[in-house]
Amino acid sequence: MTALVSPPVLVGLLVLSATLLLFAFASAGGGGSGGRRLRRRIEAVRERSTASQVQANGGSAPSGLRRRDQVSRLGTLSGQVMRFVPRPEILRRELGKAGIRLALPDFLLLCTAFGAVVLVLLLLFGSPLAVAVPSALAAATGGPYLLVRLRRQQRAAKFLALMPEAIDLIVRALKSGLPISEAISIIGSEVRDPVGEVFREIADNVRIGMTIEEALWAATARIDIPEFRFFVVTIAIQQETGGNLGAILQNLSTMIRRRQQMKLKIKAMSSEARASAMIIGSLPFIMAFVIYLMNPDYMLVLAVDPRGQMLAGLGLASMALGVAVIAKMVRFEV
Repeated sequence: MTALVSPPVLVGLLVLSATLLLFAFASAGGGGSGGRRLRRRIEAVRERSTASQVQANGGSAPSGLRRRDQVSRLGTLSGQVMRFVPRPEILRRELGKAGIRLALPDFLLLCTAFGAVVLVLLLLFGSPLAVAVPSALAAATGGPYLLVRLRRQQRAAKFLALMPEAIDLIVRALKSGLPISEAISIIGSEVRDPVGEVFREIADNVRIGMTIEEALWAATARIDIPEFRFFVVTIAIQQETGGNLGAILQNLSTMIRRRQQMKLKIKAMSSEARASAMIIGSLPFIMAFVIYLMNPDYMLVLAVDPRGQMLAGLGLASMALGVAVIAKMVRFEV
């Protein structure tokens, strides 16, 4: 057994295991029954609001405006690329939630290029095709997925940190006698991005003919966080039933701040379990690397021998399952 062929096999297994752990973390992040009930209630309010607007318009559907897609650098080739993409609207929506301003064909081209680079590097180091091709596919899908998910979480966290300030600004504007549309325009110019960016888009949609409710519901497609949906539902219900919008939004701002405090408290209380999961999950890889440095032939048997590969695969699958269970246990709904 030569060390020239075996290390790429180990690299391929590490890439596959990292991708497996990534999807285990992602699968544990889904909302529970409470989140599904909340989404159903929000969709019911949205449908009721849309129905009332259709009735007010004499039976015609509300005039929705679609956001213009980014121009692809591939030109005419972008149409050929999109033929091989199933349900591209889902990918566009995910890129929009992450704040990535790339055309979908360009993003797919970058994913393909990243996978091709991984494939070429593995082949140059002598890795067999049976290991290089799955590793390249895992890198082309897992790496961009991790990037989009991380950017989406960072953008949502920044938006949520600035949202109470934006709501307080709306409350002060309403108390001074300004309409809600003017208050939204002020937020777009005074509050930092991503809150300012989203509210500028809402204000632009209102200027070109959309109602406040239509523009707010359109914005929920790019900011998919419960607190922003609370804000939209609050305004939609106030438009139907009336009431003191300033007092309602003030209570909403207080509620969002309390939710943030509760999330930070839960994060602090579950930090020990998360640290234990990270340490326990990283120990096998650290020990495998240390043993490989001390005795490569002893460690490479696990990657070359079919029985070792089967045991390594079972170990990685059990680790991914354990990480998913721990991640689910330390994630609470507030």
